[in-house]
Amino acid sequence: MFGCKKKEYAEICSALNLTSGGIYKRIDENRELLELLASKHPEVLLNSPWIVGWIRANDEYLMAALHSMGMTLHRENPHYPRPFPVIEMRKEH
Repeated sequence: MFGCKKKEYAEICSALNLTSGGIYKRIDENRELLELLASKHPEVLLNSPWIVGWIRANDEYLMAALHSMGMTLHRENPHYPRPFPVIEMRKEH
């Protein structure tokens, strides 16, 4: 794995678990942000639909980091982190 030593691997795992609430918190808040935009300010996503792609790319990156370290989404609480939201964007006529 990129020539990582055991100590570096442990430091990366620690960062994923602890930094700013850990990777699970980052995944959840990334998804929560998209839900908030869609529900409270849908006009932002209608006028700038690429924002959904940015947030999805961040989610994919975080999930890849999680899986690359042998971690999985824990399911003690099936609502956390929340699933990636399905966003339907329709312009009102």
